[in-house]
Amino acid sequence: MGTKERIRATYDIAEWKPLQTRLYHLGVNWTYEGFGLAMEAAIMVKRDESLKTCMKIVYIDVAKRSKNGRENVRRDITTLIRVIWKEGNRELLEEMAGRVLEKPPACQEFIWLLADVIKAELHFYGFQI
Repeated sequence: MGTKERIRATYDIAEWKPLQTRLYHLGVNWTYEGFGLAMEAAIMVKRDESLKTCMKIVYIDVAKRSKNGRENVRRDITTLIRVIWKEGNRELLEEMAGRVLEKPPACQEFIWLLADVIKAELHFYGFQI
C-alpha cells in the first residue's frame, strides 16, 4: 500500500482533504514523496499538540509507517518545502505563516503550519477540535 492509500485508509477525510488541497495550491502534488509524509506528520501534530516540542518522535513514527528512515522523512519534507519555495505559491506559504518569510520555513515549522490548516478547516466547518 502506497502513502496515498495508507493516508486515505488511516485518517479521516476531514483531516487529510484540507491538507491535500492546500498542498496542491502551494504547487506540489503526490509525485513528491514528502507530500504524503508531510500530511501524515501534520495530522499527528494536530492530534497531539505535545508532539510540537519533539519532532523527532513524529519523524520516527512517520518513518515506521512509511517503511522509511527518519532522516529520509525529514529530507523528503525539506525537498517539498524547497520546491514550494522555488517554484510554488510562496505568497500562500507566507499567508499561512502570517508573516513575510525571508527564507523557506524549517521542516518543523512547515508541519506546524499544515497542522494549523487542519484545525482552521475543522473549526470553520464546526467540527470539535
